[in-house]
Amino acid sequence: GISFVNGSFNSFEGFVEGDLNSLENASIEFTVDAGSIDTRIEPRDQHLRSTDFFDVEKYPKMSFKSTSIEKTGDKNYKLIGLLTVKDVTKPVTFEVKYGGKIVGRDGKDVIGFTAKNSINRLDYNVAYDPDSKAIAKDVDLVLYMEFVAN
Repeated sequence: GISFVNGSFNSFEGFVEGDLNSLENASIEFTVDAGSIDTRIEPRDQHLRSTDFFDVEKYPKMSFKSTSIEKTGDKNYKLIGLLTVKDVTKPVTFEVKYGGKIVGRDGKDVIGFTAKNSINRLDYNVAYDPDSKAIAKDVDLVLYMEFVAN
């Protein structure tokens, strides 16, 4: 597109199952409430919730489920899995940077990650104005995640 718009989803949940000290043997899942999109401009957010984009009435959730995690460096991983947006599920790979582990106030371990990927929105039937020069087809996904041990 001709300009860039940042946004976030304000309602989501996820979990890591497995050993936090051996992420290669863990699995990660998360879901996002598509209706919680927030670009800080409400008319645009309403349009993104509509059938032109996310169609949140029909597809209220987006999800990711890992199929594997590969260590690629000291604090770097590839998070491979299936991303579902609307009625489409496709394999994706996130580049992940492990932020570290601390002990939280409640005495439980907390781990942090940043994960990045870029997807083509048209691949997920988010196909409003597909020939537009103003609306980019590629969307950068950046996830800031913290998980608390149970």
